[in-house]
Amino acid sequence: MSIRFPQIYYFVLTGLLIIGQPLIAIASDDWVLEKRFKEQVAEANSGDTSAMYEVGRMYERGRGIDEDVAMAMDWYHKAAKGGSSSAHTRLGMIYFTGHGAAQDYLKAKTHLAIGAKNNIPAAQYYLAMMYEKGHAVQQNDSTALTLYKKSAAGGYYQANSRIAKIQKSATKAKTVRLPAPPVAAKPSTKKLASGLVESVMRGDWQRNGKPAGYLPSAGTKCKKDGRKRYKCRSQMYSRKSDDTIITYVTMATLTGFSKKDKFDVTYQHNILRFQKDTPQEASQEEDDGEDYSIATTQSHGTLKLGAQRKKHKLNCVLKEERTLECIKNRTQKIEFNDRSGS
Repeated sequence: MSIRFPQIYYFVLTGLLIIGQPLIAIASDDWVLEKRFKEQVAEANSGDTSAMYEVGRMYERGRGIDEDVAMAMDWYHKAAKGGSSSAHTRLGMIYFTGHGAAQDYLKAKTHLAIGAKNNIPAAQYYLAMMYEKGHAVQQNDSTALTLYKKSAAGGYYQANSRIAKIQKSATKAKTVRLPAPPVAAKPSTKKLASGLVESVMRGDWQRNGKPAGYLPSAGTKCKKDGRKRYKCRSQMYSRKSDDTIITYVTMATLTGFSKKDKFDVTYQHNILRFQKDTPQEASQEEDDGEDYSIATTQSHGTLKLGAQRKKHKLNCVLKEERTLECIKNRTQKIEFNDRSGS
């Protein structure tokens, strides 16, 4: 005797047979990716730089493991230290876009420059954008165009539209360009020094996104004090050390402006008060690179109220219009950026 199923059972069984194969395929793909991830991690842990980069990519894209850009960047940094130009490129792109990490054009420039030097088309493209827009570098369409062309030649097709835009702008500029003026005589030392002073004194100099109280910056007042000599006083800042809040200002003297775009800064801190830390106490800090993790009580400690004995000296060079490179106390190299035009 044959068994007859109702018609609805027939359709249900047929549907399961139809959709069953794709479901199995999807599960199989996940298993394959997870297996590959574990294999790559094992190779990366054994020191394989290419595997380190691949693990970073899998974390960044969520392939074989949950998406985690922070973990991806950890692996990219390891691969970059091992010499991976591709890892430098991915780090540069993340810092440039700010997708997954705080946007930082200076870090982006450092990593992208390495990738571009090693002919990575994506690195050449993003570095070109930095020159086109003037991010952390002096704006330069010519350099941007050269990098875009290299990127396009390497197969990064997005570069073609940027090439066309720059070339169109250059053509338009030529049609309205006035005759070039006569070549001026080489400026005197005095004029060069004045240009340096103007570039430095009109800036809003910051380091790591925080104002530098010993350079012209937001909240810091500077005035001329003799020929090519300026004195600056910062706004009040607060620093926490253990359970104590230190409130202070920074006093600086800027001297030695020269035709070689060099000048000197001497500064010291003037402590205004000590007070116990409270949950409501706000702390506005400058980035001076100092270590305040020492005894700071008014009655026993190495810090006292008033101007501190210790003075610090910076030997600075204006590398670009908006970038200062300084050597602090002849040992530490630090860089400042002018955010006045940001």
